[in-house]
Amino acid sequence: MEHKNLIAIDTHTHLIVSCRNPFDNYGEEYDRARITNEEIADAAAANSDIMIAFGSIDPHKGKMGGREARRLVENHGVKGFKFHPTVQGFLPADKMAWPKYFAPQLVQYANTLLKDRILFGSDYPLITPDRWLADVEEAGFKNSVKPLILKENAMRLLGLK
Repeated sequence: MEHKNLIAIDTHTHLIVSCRNPFDNYGEEYDRARITNEEIADAAAANSDIMIAFGSIDPHKGKMGGREARRLVENHGVKGFKFHPTVQGFLPADKMAWPKYFAPQLVQYANTLLKDRILFGSDYPLITPDRWLADVEEAGFKNSVKPLILKENAMRLLGLK
């Protein structure tokens, strides 16, 4: 991956159409979301200049989920995992996570204590990267912090330096 040519590293996107599973009119919404972790890992490996694989595991799986995570990391090169509370049946309790994605507390902490820990994630296709990048300009992030959030923190975390 030629990271020096990247504007940002988007750590939160959704692949929405499977290249492997045949389309079925009966369960259209289910089929659209039915992309396996292995398919995502294979796609990332085949497009390593622009993709890094993150998987998703149901936290209710317990030890079986842990084994699945280990297998995905060791055999498929998955670098991390995303959890989705509303889909996976657990509730985010913190009100700062409700309608707008740049709560004042988030901006405050991103500009200070957590500047080395915040990652850019557009949540594409729900929010396009262009929209996120435009909104971040208005949110109050310091100019010195924006490169950390957009790219440098992810590069460090993913070992791309």
